[in-house]
Amino acid sequence: MEILAVFNAKGGVAKTTSTVNLGTCFAAMGARVLIVDLDYQGNATTSLGTSELPSVGSYDLITGSVGVAEVCRPTFIPDLSMIGATRSLAAVDVELALKESQHDVLRRLLAPSAGDFDVVLLDCPPAMGVMTLNALASCSAVLIPSPPEPYAHDGLLRTWSLITRIRGELNTSMTVLGILPTLVTAERTEAQEDVLTLMRAEFGSRIPRQGIPRDDALFSRAAAHSVPACVMAPEAEASCAYVRIACQLLDASPGKIRLRRLDDEVPASDAQFSRCLDQLHMVQASVQDTLLAKAINATVVDPGAEVLPLPPDLGLPPTRVPFVLAVAGMTLLGGVIGYVAGWLSATGLL
Repeated sequence: MEILAVFNAKGGVAKTTSTVNLGTCFAAMGARVLIVDLDYQGNATTSLGTSELPSVGSYDLITGSVGVAEVCRPTFIPDLSMIGATRSLAAVDVELALKESQHDVLRRLLAPSAGDFDVVLLDCPPAMGVMTLNALASCSAVLIPSPPEPYAHDGLLRTWSLITRIRGELNTSMTVLGILPTLVTAERTEAQEDVLTLMRAEFGSRIPRQGIPRDDALFSRAAAHSVPACVMAPEAEASCAYVRIACQLLDASPGKIRLRRLDDEVPASDAQFSRCLDQLHMVQASVQDTLLAKAINATVVDPGAEVLPLPPDLGLPPTRVPFVLAVAGMTLLGGVIGYVAGWLSATGLL
């Protein structure tokens, strides 16, 4: 069983999107896949056919109150299972910090399920807490999604430093499969080209030539319907890019499924790409009248949300409020006129 952590210390880099779409593609290629949502926001959980977080999930697994079999749930995608995030997951760092030898809890908890899954994907939170430390200390490989943007590049360097340290001290067998360029615009800006050139100079062959195109409309629609983008529209450019990357990452040879480094010298074969795409079309057809017919994650008013507090009562009678506002407005206007008059006088125009 391979354990792949998808991690970047910076948020907003398409980490969860990459986890869900790659997991879906791995399953379409014939692997038995488990996604573990370790991010308390739970977006990976609500990307696979549900709009609600489960009552029992990854928090309960990590704290030892349940086993994998008790929290693992099948999804609408064949061979893809999920251990969802719960609202309690935000407190898991505190729980783990109170335990001894907590840095490899996940590895020990997942070990009994080695015969049930070929690949486990860990959707890590975008921060370096105890939970992320646990995921990186427990995984056999890590993939780093990173947009070619200046701020994202700063986050990539910090992420690389963290991974290097953990590999040296806690997980010497961890392999970096690659750095996946995400949110790449169709017409790259000069800044994006500069950052991509810089990334390739720093990390060489770990950066594939082809990244994941930015398609806000597709990813927004997929999120609204609680399906991966590669199920929402398998033929879309961004979906096909994920299929190609999945084919590069996963060696799905009969009898031995294993992960491998991103390598442009070993591109996805046309036959493998077509088989994966055919399976994704079959999954799309199976949910055409259910998930794709209604946006179950559509934004609605949350009746439990707190109402913004009103401004404090100034203690003025209602009849004096307009007067106070008028005086304040006249004072502001007078200040502006005075400033302009002074400037004209100083420049000799008055």
